[in-house]
Amino acid sequence: MSHYCPWADLGRRHSDVLLDVRQIGPARAVWLPDSRVIFVDSSLSWAQGRCALAHEIAHIDLKHKHSGFPWFDARQEAEADQLAARRLIGIAALAEAYAWSHDSAQLAEALNVDGATVLTRWNHLHPSERHYIEARIALIEHAA
Repeated sequence: MSHYCPWADLGRRHSDVLLDVRQIGPARAVWLPDSRVIFVDSSLSWAQGRCALAHEIAHIDLKHKHSGFPWFDARQEAEADQLAARRLIGIAALAEAYAWSHDSAQLAEALNVDGATVLTRWNHLHPSERHYIEARIALIEHAA
């Protein structure tokens, strides 16, 4: 499991940002840069809330702002998804979990994230990270 805690990260690096947890569905979370507020939907599970907050912190760190251009905003969303997934799922934790199961739902549960975050992390692995996972699995299989 990754040691990244978005709540601690927010307090440590972005103490000027207010976190407000309330019902905001259908959105999971929203970052309002002009107001310096992150809203997170109160109906989310702990893992979903963890992922949503990490995503919004990624927007802050990447200095994203709503552009009004759908293609550009979609690119910013993808960038925030990828940064949040890297922070939430360390490569060693992913390798250990993947050695145990290849099912995305089981991986998500083991890694304390949602399924979309597991898929984002997996789909954007660096070649060296893929090599690490393969080597780790080979080592585990050899030991068994």
